[in-house]
Amino acid sequence: MLVPAMNMDEIRKEVYKDFPCIYRKAGYVASKVLKNFGPIKDKVIYKAFDYCSPSKNKWIYSLKLSKSQTVIFLLAYFYNQSGLHAYGVFGDSDYLLHFDKHFFERYNERENLGLPLKHDVMQTFVKENFVYSFHKYGEENGVSKMFYLTEKGMILGDRDDSKKVINARTYLPYRLLTQKKVSLACKGIKEMLDSILLYKPSLLKTIDQWTQGNSGLNLSIK
Repeated sequence: MLVPAMNMDEIRKEVYKDFPCIYRKAGYVASKVLKNFGPIKDKVIYKAFDYCSPSKNKWIYSLKLSKSQTVIFLLAYFYNQSGLHAYGVFGDSDYLLHFDKHFFERYNERENLGLPLKHDVMQTFVKENFVYSFHKYGEENGVSKMFYLTEKGMILGDRDDSKKVINARTYLPYRLLTQKKVSLACKGIKEMLDSILLYKPSLLKTIDQWTQGNSGLNLSIK
């Protein structure tokens, strides 16, 4: 069972022990949801569910269901003195994807949700966002700076190879990019812009406009 006193290695072991069971559960629920909806044609269905594992760990998982694919996103979570912490499995590696209270506060604020409970913010996030691509844009003190593209926005964070954890530090919805409230100046700016435009080509005109003559813009994690 996940408890606040655990170190990262213990958290990783507990999360990976539960993961196969939770993934099977999510797959079973996905098949039931699809069956209940019948032919979904061109629709996309988003669902999120809470689950307590046999090991007494709290999980939340989301489903993105369409005619062509089923996408599953799972997070185990617990609370300690600093607040909510959620962990997901990162692909086929032994890295964990980590979200904390600060991240969910920023998501709540920048998506104008106004939700009082962190759990409800987390549930909304996993229901509305699936992380599709990860990119490195710099390095500081041996820690890689990363950004991730999701359904609704961009996550800024870092990858700590010593602890094998990827930390999601803050969140920026795509609409902030269109409103010119965030800047994209860093060593990896070309890769970052190319990746965003590949995923959100509608931003091309806007980014062209505000990158002209704005070379001093700064990307920061807040």
